[in-house]
Amino acid sequence: MILATGRWFGRGACRAVDGAAAVRFEVRADVAAHDDGFLIEAVKSAEGMGVETLMIWVTPDDAGAFTVVLQGGGTHARGTAKLESEPNLGLLWAEDADVHIAFALFTGREVYGLRGFAKKGGVAWTWELALRRDAPPDDGEQAQPATRPDNVISLASRRRR
Repeated sequence: MILATGRWFGRGACRAVDGAAAVRFEVRADVAAHDDGFLIEAVKSAEGMGVETLMIWVTPDDAGAFTVVLQGGGTHARGTAKLESEPNLGLLWAEDADVHIAFALFTGREVYGLRGFAKKGGVAWTWELALRRDAPPDDGEQAQPATRPDNVISLASRRRR
């Protein structure tokens, strides 16, 4: 499974699928292993949108998949994911059917990519995030972030010829 314990840093962008300008964001996350899975505590900061704290629980289920629960940023969603081999795919939703999130997690050159779609309150979004593990501490020194990764793909509109 791609998910590993430690500190992670990521940069990404999201935009409404109606063509609005992309909003860039950064994420710092701590991934901790527990007896029944992983707990991801993340802080997301976006240009002009402030800071959000996200809690994500990832636990294996009896059918060979993983249960994923996301809470934060005004969202509570739960769903399932296949995370043992690529393509790592997941689908989350809120009980009131107001939120739907589909995502793919994959390895890229020197980064991990997280790409997906979300729908909340009738607005659909596309988003991407490039993640990199922070450099490990050296002899008790404070961990320094790794070089900030570029986005995995561009959200810039493309014309097909």
